[in-house]
Amino acid sequence: RVADPASGLLTFSHKEPYKTKNGDFALNFYGRCQLPHPANIQMEDGNGQVVIQVCQRDDDKFSLDFRAPLNAFQAFGFA
Repeated sequence: RVADPASGLLTFSHKEPYKTKNGDFALNFYGRCQLPHPANIQMEDGNGQVVIQVCQRDDDKFSLDFRAPLNAFQAFGFA
């Protein structure tokens, strides 16, 4: 979503977690995330599509997934 068409700035928002059967909050990382961690995050555009997600896969390994309109430089800057 373009916040200001003249400047070309884009806005994203945190994806809201859903509540599981046992009362915990969770996000669907589509099998990419194995460990719960406070740094696990998903950002979505104005259409509700996830444009970037960062999640912990192991004790010292994280996963960074992104899509257009972000490029690799922007995604690593965010992470």
